[in-house]
Amino acid sequence: MPLPIVPLDAIPSAGLEVPLGPWARAATEQAFGAENVTGHLHVVRHGVHLVVRGQIALTIQVPCDRCTAQIPLTLQPVVSCVYSPMDAVPERGEDDGADGPALPEGVEAVVDASEYDGVALNLADVVVESLQVEIPPRWLCADAHGDDPGADAACSERFRALSSAVAGKPGDLSPFATLAGWKPAVS
Repeated sequence: MPLPIVPLDAIPSAGLEVPLGPWARAATEQAFGAENVTGHLHVVRHGVHLVVRGQIALTIQVPCDRCTAQIPLTLQPVVSCVYSPMDAVPERGEDDGADGPALPEGVEAVVDASEYDGVALNLADVVVESLQVEIPPRWLCADAHGDDPGADAACSERFRALSSAVAGKPGDLSPFATLAGWKPAVS
């Protein structure tokens, strides 16, 4: 069976242990520009539902949200998801108090629920999705270099230099300069 595509009928009753190999490196290279992914996944079949558990680790370079310098970000999601066929996704009841699909009956507690085509599960998509949801909305130099007390000051200095390079000297631009190209809508 070629990975990362796992056909439903190829999963033994005890489950399938899948180390992250070249297919995972290719997927993370395409999605994140880094291929240093490590980890493993364990796929267990519950009827037509697939439970995927495991751990993944990947270190990528992202721009600081303040100074745009490239900084390291280590993602280490714990994968715990059930995949149901698109035509067999259990719906939540009105009193469940949550959004999205419900967990199928008889499946141990998992963190998330998703869907697949019912024939085969693409584990490369599982890896990339698990890593993408771990990316924080903001990542600053101080977050990446928390043990360096000067990281925040250096980041602030780079931000000031970047800001002055874009805006020129203070006072060069009118406070209304951003409206220079504005044209009112014709009604």
